[in-house]
Amino acid sequence: MGGGELPQPGTDRHPRRTQHDERRRKIPQTTHPRTPRQASETPAITPNEHTRQRSRIRHTDPRSLPPPPQHIPPPNRTPTLTHTRQNTLIRSQTRAVPHPYSEPASPNTSTLNAEGMAAQRTKWASWLGESDPSGGVVGTFEGAAYYEYGIHRPTENSIMRSLNTDKFNLPGREAMIAGFYRFANALTPMVATSATASRFTRLSVSLADPGTGLARPELRWYVNGREAKQARGATSVLPAALGVPADKRTHKVTATVVDTTSAVRSAAVRDLTSNSVTWTVTR
Repeated sequence: MGGGELPQPGTDRHPRRTQHDERRRKIPQTTHPRTPRQASETPAITPNEHTRQRSRIRHTDPRSLPPPPQHIPPPNRTPTLTHTRQNTLIRSQTRAVPHPYSEPASPNTSTLNAEGMAAQRTKWASWLGESDPSGGVVGTFEGAAYYEYGIHRPTENSIMRSLNTDKFNLPGREAMIAGFYRFANALTPMVATSATASRFTRLSVSLADPGTGLARPELRWYVNGREAKQARGATSVLPAALGVPADKRTHKVTATVVDTTSAVRSAAVRDLTSNSVTWTVTR
């Protein structure tokens, strides 16, 4: 084919490509297992079916949709109570019937009046007639434990009854102090009492703090039952400084504490505030 001549129709510049296409036509074509089905294998969809499928798709303009619902917090089931509402709530929960049970175990309610309580020396008898921090005087006021009649409380008002005061009454404070010392030791040794100590082993203790601001712990040390007054109030001592002699005999060193707070008048509660620990000292 000379320069400038155009190829004749039906001819190809690349005979090898033409031969390759001829060979491919002779090779049977197989379908791969993952090859999508051919158009001939796709079931035909009638116009009615096609219309039904298209009708399921709804194109909605987002601007025409209503705004999403706002989050509304659940109602407060413990609303803040004003003094009037709180007192109204207490009155609504109080049963306007006599207290049907015997003497309750709680320290701040009693079926006894002032005369009966003083005669039996029980409950808050030691506080009767005292001026109370919540206002008024300690006595026996009818209405307690959600009953209007037949049971008494120590004071006309207190923080356990109303929100217009932030003071606990005197019997209530004593009951809280007793509750603390029932579950906590007034005195805790920092050195194991099971180990034998020498005259120069430092003995230390830790005092409990009820957190009421009313605690008045009084700590004393004893050698063989005799108080070492020079160590009164010390939380860490040496037995030699307490007066333990160097006679190679066995001696007992004891630390004792009692809460002397004026917020406690009951002898039983005072016993709860007392505790002691003892070490054996030799050499």
